[in-house]
Amino acid sequence: HAQMLQEELDKWRKQHIEQLSNQMKEVRGGLDSKLISDLEAAREEYREKLTLSLEKCRAEAKTRRDERIAKETEELTEKTEESLATVRRDSTLKLQQQIGAERERLKQRMEDTREVHQKKY
Repeated sequence: HAQMLQEELDKWRKQHIEQLSNQMKEVRGGLDSKLISDLEAAREEYREKLTLSLEKCRAEAKTRRDERIAKETEELTEKTEESLATVRRDSTLKLQQQIGAERERLKQRMEDTREVHQKKY
């Protein structure tokens, strides 16, 4: 009789252990799928934050680049204007010198012509 009770107890224990094992597998499977979905949601949220951060960095870099280009353009414009002013000034002086030299040459020719005229008459 004791042997029969022992066998029944062993059988019940084996079934109970199997049942508990299956329940643990189900719980673990449920936890795994919840963990996986939580991880996927966290990954998606992180990806969105990275995308926004990347877009912000790109916009800031573009703004800095645009500001740098505007500054360089302004500096080049100033240098160009200074160069143009220098060229105008230099060419005006050169023209004035040429005009002065041409006047002197013409005066000299007129005097020479007058002298020649006076000698003839």
